[in-house]
Amino acid sequence: MTEINATKKDWNVDDVLNFTIACELGEVTIREYLIELSRRVWSAEGEFNGKRPFGGGQWKREVYYGLATGEFIRHKKTKYGDYWSWEFDEQEANWIIEACFNRLKSPT
Repeated sequence: MTEINATKKDWNVDDVLNFTIACELGEVTIREYLIELSRRVWSAEGEFNGKRPFGGGQWKREVYYGLATGEFIRHKKTKYGDYWSWEFDEQEANWIIEACFNRLKSPT
């Protein structure tokens, strides 16, 4: 069984920033996630681990899952028994996250 979801038609960057995702930090908004990521880069200086900033290696995928479940990006879910395989439009996701960083930089 395959399920393909399209993106929302009407959303803005604040909708994305205020969307709650489940991740290694717990339940946080994307805004909180990006701020914590920035804080960890700053605090760790040269010892920052870009592969595992929150402990696991799937940190970007956690954001992609959130963007997909919020229907902000195109994605495809394929069910294999009890397991779901996800494919994301990573280019679209990265563009959205870049827009989020720009919004954090200039909040008005």
